[in-house]
Amino acid sequence: MGLTSELPATGYFRSNSYGIKTKEYSWVGASGVSDFSEIEIILAKEAMENTTYTVNLFFAEMANLKSGNRLSDINIQGKPALHNFDIVKKAAGAKRLIVKSFKGIKVKDKLIIQCKSSTPGKPPLLSGVEVIMEDGTH
Repeated sequence: MGLTSELPATGYFRSNSYGIKTKEYSWVGASGVSDFSEIEIILAKEAMENTTYTVNLFFAEMANLKSGNRLSDINIQGKPALHNFDIVKKAAGAKRLIVKSFKGIKVKDKLIIQCKSSTPGKPPLLSGVEVIMEDGTH
């Protein structure tokens, strides 16, 4: 799928990474998932106590939208992380990568990322997730 004015209503998307304006990780911004409500990432087979992570969320608006056209609320582990998040505004334009980092996220075994659209007809989207262990036991 090339760069278009609209993304599919649901599912995965991908495009050429040369169209993403960023110094690094353009390949992450050029793909992703749209119209999802929850992502579950298993980090451990058995629950680990007192383990914290840095969670990096990667976003790039692939449609030719203006600021305010796609807003999302994002929770990590059931706690608010981003409210009315506007990818275009925060990245200073469409087809630009923005990374939001969250430190000290406690995870026993599964990382849960929930997303809800704040704008009718414009589903949430996410280009990538990076999870880095800060503290804990393996």
